[in-house]
Amino acid sequence: MRDSTAVKLLKLLSRERKAIIQADFLTVDQCVAEKEILLTTLTNSPLAAEALALIRIALEENQTLLTSAIAGVQAARTRVAELKDVRMGLRVYDQTGQIAQVQTRTTGLSKRS
Repeated sequence: MRDSTAVKLLKLLSRERKAIIQADFLTVDQCVAEKEILLTTLTNSPLAAEALALIRIALEENQTLLTSAIAGVQAARTRVAELKDVRMGLRVYDQTGQIAQVQTRTTGLSKRS
């Protein structure tokens, strides 16, 4: 591959991939700005099919990783919200079949035998 811009982009995509895996989203954000510049430069220059294929594969892999990371963060947020709900009280069905909130009480004291 002769095009230095394509090589720079592939190195950047590799760095971005590592940052996604390590959950270093500050670095991912920095990569986005650099990636935009390199992609704009590539748009104006001819590239070999091999280089385009490698770039496409790297972009797709990073997109898959980002999608999974977002899903993981959303799942964690949901779980934290569920735990917070449990701490506030339990939801049960009352005698009429309606959902009722049963307050849980934490005293901060524990009995020791």
